[in-house]
Amino acid sequence: MHQLFKAVYGLNVAYVYAKLSKTNPFKEKMKHSGFKETGNSLFMDVYN
Repeated sequence: MHQLFKAVYGLNVAYVYAKLSKTNPFKEKMKHSGFKETGNSLFMDVYN
């Protein structure tokens, strides 16, 4: 996760979108880090 956020902020990315299976254990870690669940995907508005 640390590397993901480092890259996101370093490249001035505004949004991050990820599509993971429902059983992927990383999904819960991403939600705990600020990603919002949107149906079958995860989304983060980096600047808000």
